[in-house]
Amino acid sequence: MSWIEYDDVLGWVEKIEVADDSDNEAPDASDGWKYAGDNSYGSVYTRPASKD
Repeated sequence: MSWIEYDDVLGWVEKIEVADDSDNEAPDASDGWKYAGDNSYGSVYTRPASKD
């Protein structure tokens, strides 16, 4: 599941988390997703989004 939030550097971005212990694949880079680091849940990916 993804959500949209404001990032001080990137502006509005859509974010998605992929749990480390799941079989879920990383989102497709051809769809604009970029790896943005890890958190306690798993890996985080972002892509540009508009607020409207």
